[in-house]
Amino acid sequence: MAHSMPDEWKPALRAYLRKRGQEERDTLRPTDFTDAVSVRLPDGFVVTVNAAIYLVDPARDQLLVFSERYGPQVFRLTGLQVTTMPAVPAARAAAFFSPGP
Repeated sequence: MAHSMPDEWKPALRAYLRKRGQEERDTLRPTDFTDAVSVRLPDGFVVTVNAAIYLVDPARDQLLVFSERYGPQVFRLTGLQVTTMPAVPAARAAAFFSPGP
């Protein structure tokens, strides 16, 4: 399923890609999703998204987590803690996150 980067986030995406030594573009490729992003919300709830990137817009007080599978998710930036780790390969992730019996 293809997801589009929201227009208001495209400048931040271009800057993110430049910082990583890639060409400027308004779209993401499967090879861009090398991390899992973990967001700790102010109430302590943690959201971890595999195969994702994150972008920050302090002026709008927003954090965007964009995953290959689910597309964009926007969070209010205030009070968040964000960490990244290497993404889990799809086969391992499917086994790890599959529902129990």
